[in-house]
Amino acid sequence: MHCTNCGVEKSNQSKYCTNCGYSKEDQHAITKSSTKDKKRFRRCMYIILLSILVVLLFNIFFYRPYIGYGPSMLPTLVAGDIGIKKVTMFGLNDPTRGDLISFRFPTANGYMKRLIGMPGDTLLVVERQLYVNGELSDFESKLFFSECMAICPCTKMEGVDIDLTVPLVVPEGHFFVLGDNRNSSTDSRHFGFVPRNKVEGKLVFIVVSIGRDGVRWDRSWMRM
Repeated sequence: MHCTNCGVEKSNQSKYCTNCGYSKEDQHAITKSSTKDKKRFRRCMYIILLSILVVLLFNIFFYRPYIGYGPSMLPTLVAGDIGIKKVTMFGLNDPTRGDLISFRFPTANGYMKRLIGMPGDTLLVVERQLYVNGELSDFESKLFFSECMAICPCTKMEGVDIDLTVPLVVPEGHFFVLGDNRNSSTDSRHFGFVPRNKVEGKLVFIVVSIGRDGVRWDRSWMRM
């Protein structure tokens, strides 16, 4: 007969193993404890894997993080803003005019701009003022202005024909976007209309904003 603890053969007459000193009851308790430890470990692994799966699904179908950089959305967004954007893919949470939307177009790099023109909208700039469907845009008060805000021919992408000095109709399945800081923004004036299927999400609030001097508390938990 072999000891279940150390594996050394022991006498059937002896209650204790002469090698490790454990009794049969001790060995049974050790085996039982080892089984419990394995079950506890498997349970912890299941919980960890399930948590990871939940986070991944939440990230894919509901919300994603946003980190602000660059001047194109000043003064609405500043470098160091950390926020949450609601997923608008898969036909969920369709964006509306005025939303701050993120998209990957015309390159794989992500952009965050304001949605100005919905499909079917007519856009026109008159004396540096943007009109949507014949009415002054509701978002003009948030914008920076410059003399060349309507057209920036020198920075247009090849093949893009956007001219806001004449009525411009947004085609179906597309959006027209602008940066709030219009004199320092690459947007639909340069790369054209954004396809709906390239839009990833819309910014819903800023969780915290961090600058060189520390946390900007006045921008924390700020709804967009």
